[in-house]
Amino acid sequence: MKTLTIIGGSGFLGKSIIDYAQKKGLSKWQINKIICISRRKIYLKNRNSFKVKYITGDISKLKKLYPADYIMYAVNSDSSKKNLSSFNNGLVILKLINKIKKNC
Repeated sequence: MKTLTIIGGSGFLGKSIIDYAQKKGLSKWQINKIICISRRKIYLKNRNSFKVKYITGDISKLKKLYPADYIMYAVNSDSSKKNLSSFNNGLVILKLINKIKKNC
């Protein structure tokens, strides 16, 4: 089974993906777990056996990512400067992951 990480999952897109997953919508991609990284925890009405791990904190200060098969970047903040900072930090993390995989 596979894992999806959503960076910035407390907004419309993140909530919609998690809701869709709970209705077995991601089963065709064999995704059975979502790691949701956002500023705040999401409270959803319908919770069934689908695994969702929440990590709260400032996305622009993220140091590492948990291992995942898919990564969705859905960050949107109040200012474009903060968006750019978060995106650049995300790129740095992804480059580090890529280097680690190549060295293994």
